[in-house]
Amino acid sequence: MAASGLLIFLVIFSTLAADDTIQDGGGFVFSNLVQGLNVSQYTATTLDVLKNSGIIEILEVGGPFTFFSPDRLAFERLGDTFNKKFRNDTKAMADFIKFHTVRHVYTFDELHVNEKTLWTLHPQRIRLNYYRNGDTLLIQGSRVMAKNMRTKNGIIHVVHDAFFPPIGNIMDVLYNDPDYTTFIHALQITGMIKSMQDGGPFTVFAPENTAFVRFGVDEWQKLQTNVTNLRKVLEYHVIRGTIYSVGVQDQSYPSLYRRSPLKLTSTIMGDKIYANGAVVKEKDTHATNGVVHKLTKLLTPADLFDVIHFKEPYGSNKNTNYSQIVG
Repeated sequence: MAASGLLIFLVIFSTLAADDTIQDGGGFVFSNLVQGLNVSQYTATTLDVLKNSGIIEILEVGGPFTFFSPDRLAFERLGDTFNKKFRNDTKAMADFIKFHTVRHVYTFDELHVNEKTLWTLHPQRIRLNYYRNGDTLLIQGSRVMAKNMRTKNGIIHVVHDAFFPPIGNIMDVLYNDPDYTTFIHALQITGMIKSMQDGGPFTVFAPENTAFVRFGVDEWQKLQTNVTNLRKVLEYHVIRGTIYSVGVQDQSYPSLYRRSPLKLTSTIMGDKIYANGAVVKEKDTHATNGVVHKLTKLLTPADLFDVIHFKEPYGSNKNTNYSQIVG
């Protein structure tokens, strides 16, 4: 039922005529962005948020804008608890609408620029990612589901997920999660804090605290005494550029530690992703300078195996391939 409804919605985007539309280049154009959002149940929730945000007139008479509207299911995936709190917070709803509203008009084809950031009505920008290998376009990590609904004051694209302004840069994301205290300590030892704050964009596979426990207490203590090797290990967890889960291809990506590419794999549509076979526990945490994925294990570059002695977590299996995962 949902699939057929979405198909109808896509057809509407291309063919709908209404009394308050005008002809433009052979296509129908709605009078404003608010009227455009009133087209279907799939944008009805966004329209309701807009009406309660206190800034509806911006999309009625302002512009020109590009508006990225999450579909109805995007809000359902956020859960009832979040939605109840969100829908009672006028400022949060206004910030949400502003963050989905880009200054100027960008057609779908014009958005195919990897790592381009666009000014929104919110103080923070949104990031575009176009992965040529999979021909995948993402807006702040979200797939475009319907495109190029034109209005007199802009254009609407429907996206798969609702996205919210990041809390800050990569270090802000790490500081905000108590699961990353050991990883932060390691970044401090190696002098990598500033690059994670000001550099990028980066994709960081950040090991949670328990990953260091699995690594072995003695082994971890020893690794900390060799800052050069520790930095190599940490750099192995960072990829230059922004790789969201939906854009992961089953291939090797060059890490900041250039001798050892990081092998990423995923299930269909990035539902689950893995780094060298290690499970990504939480994915796609936005940062202003990249994205953070929470990793359950600590990885190590292959050329360090003869230098660092690792704990064997599952017994003394001499055939275990520690070139992939250390945990």
